[in-house]
Amino acid sequence: METIWKYELETTDHQELELPLAAKVLTVQMQNGKPCLWALVDTEEQKAGQSICIFGTGHPVEFVGDYLGTYQLNDGALVFHVFKRLYCALRIKRMICNDERKLIQSVKDIKEAVFELTVLYECQVSGNDTGDVRVLLEKAEKALNKIVI
Repeated sequence: METIWKYELETTDHQELELPLAAKVLTVQMQNGKPCLWALVDTEEQKAGQSICIFGTGHPVEFVGDYLGTYQLNDGALVFHVFKRLYCALRIKRMICNDERKLIQSVKDIKEAVFELTVLYECQVSGNDTGDVRVLLEKAEKALNKIVI
């Protein structure tokens, strides 16, 4: 059965909500002085922890997924924005490194690997194993230059 459930939110950087997997967030608003999230849910569907993050206007934002809504406190003096958190990005960052230098080197290594794979793919698609590799390298290089570290 589908119905709408309300979840009270804490004004904190990160929190877990137990929502059915395919829940659709409808809105985030204030109710009785508390931020709340309303979602359309299937009550027969399995629940799972959904990671939510909240950022104040002007604060740094990272690992955000879908935007869910905005709410205000203190008559609009404080404005907060609610997002789904991209857990996989956070896990990847932790797996790759514990400091920024290692992350930058890892990104460079990833770029190099993508570059090599791009050249190989281009050679296979063109059916030209012994063709002008320099042209293929230039194409791959242009694509890789679009990646920002």
